[in-house]
Amino acid sequence: MLIQSIHYTFALEDADKAEAILRELRDASRKEEGVITVDVSKPRKAGRVCSLGSV
Repeated sequence: MLIQSIHYTFALEDADKAEAILRELRDASRKEEGVITVDVSKPRKAGRVCSLGSV
């Protein structure tokens, strides 16, 4: 099993748009064969950092 986690840092004014793009990627990835789960998180304190994790 391969577990992957990537952290992205964006300009604060672009963070919400970037989160939306990553959520679109999450939704598309969940349809791929062999992908168990994909999730996006954006901590409140670090509002310009998003994490994309997949299993």
